[in-house]
Amino acid sequence: MSEKPKEPEADDKHELEWQIRTFIYKYMVDQEHFPTANQTAQGLGIAKERIEKTYRWLHDKHALFLEPNDPEFSIRIANPFSGVPTSFQTKANDHSYWANCAWDCFGILVALHTDGKIEATYASDNQPLSISVEKGQVLEDNAVVHFLLPFEQWYHDLIYT
Repeated sequence: MSEKPKEPEADDKHELEWQIRTFIYKYMVDQEHFPTANQTAQGLGIAKERIEKTYRWLHDKHALFLEPNDPEFSIRIANPFSGVPTSFQTKANDHSYWANCAWDCFGILVALHTDGKIEATYASDNQPLSISVEKGQVLEDNAVVHFLLPFEQWYHDLIYT
């Protein structure tokens, strides 16, 4: 009696999609912005239509977020990185990255496994804030982060949350 072949793991079924996502993150880290669908297609030697399909799939899985109604498939968010300027910026390894929120500023440092400097603006009065992280420790202790919505509501409209 022969054994029934095993179903592939969920990650195995979508190996190419996760490889494309990895390319997007590596590109962001190196270039300080997300690749276009064309740049991803060229970088991986894959048809642009396949890249666009994967961008949509990753968006549907909340693995990244595309600009709404954008025929160019521009990436708005691949947490913790923002594809557009925000009030939150993280500087690390001679690069500067936009973050989606205060929490993501720290997330960038964690994702890069490095120390750095966070520059943000208080929403209440637009005053600048600068925080250094050295040896994994936050040096300032007087900053306050306030989240206007509870986490359970963030994904209702993540771009504008």
